[in-house]
Amino acid sequence: MTSGVKASKEVIELFQRMKVPGKLARIRVAVLKIDEEKGEIVEDKIITDPELEDGDAYVCMTSCLEPLNCRYLLYDCHFTNSISAKEDLVCILWCDEDAKTKEKMRYASSKDSLRKLTTGVKHNFEVNCKGDISSRKAFAEMLGDDVTVVEGKEV
Repeated sequence: MTSGVKASKEVIELFQRMKVPGKLARIRVAVLKIDEEKGEIVEDKIITDPELEDGDAYVCMTSCLEPLNCRYLLYDCHFTNSISAKEDLVCILWCDEDAKTKEKMRYASSKDSLRKLTTGVKHNFEVNCKGDISSRKAFAEMLGDDVTVVEGKEV
């Protein structure tokens, strides 16, 4: 079931900018929300490399998971596995387990329009409890069994 909510033009441009970083400051975390009046997925918060708390995009990303809310996050994740260092975009549907049921249903039914936009994203996660990704180790396991470093810190 789809909700009819589409990504705004700004979100489409944002995704392209994250997919192929250019001369502008690199976007590490983008928080997106559904604008009920426009019926679109729109930007809520953008965090670039220079704006990171202590230079750690993982901590910044997890701090964007607000209680009682639902959001989409695009996260430019830097990690190392047993083979090499990687930089992959991660798409996260955050629906706090205590958010209103109507809001959770709206976000869940709209995720397909965002997934169509984010072709090429290797990691799509649905998270309902901050505890599911509150540790680097838990997040690393979601990325793959052989991930040893997330954002420059060992797991």
